[in-house]
Amino acid sequence: MKHWNSVLGTLRTPARSLRRSERGVTGLETAIILIAFVVVASVFAFTVLSTGIFAAERGKETV
Repeated sequence: MKHWNSVLGTLRTPARSLRRSERGVTGLETAIILIAFVVVASVFAFTVLSTGIFAAERGKETV
């Protein structure tokens, strides 16, 4: 019985370190997705504002 506990203990140790590294990768992936979301949102906001300013300038010319 003592032998099996030592075997299981050695098998569990790499699994624990694997789980820890997965948490790190998950955090990195989350950060990349968040940065991509912010970049896309800023490009979208710039486009909307540019279109609005362009439409306002064109409206002034019409009147």
